[in-house]
Amino acid sequence: MIVHVRCLTFKRTSRWIILHDIATSMGYVMSSILLLLTLRRIFL
Repeated sequence: MIVHVRCLTFKRTSRWIILHDIATSMGYVMSSILLLLTLRRIFL
C-alpha cells in the first residue's frame, strides 16, 4: 500500500517536472525568437 502511494506521488511529481521542463523550454524558445526579431529590426 505504501509503495503504491509512493509510486502514484512519484508519477504525479514526474509529470509536473515534465510540464515544468516543457514550459521552460517553450519560454526559452519564445525569448530567443523575440531576441532574434528585435535584433533583425535593429540591423535591418
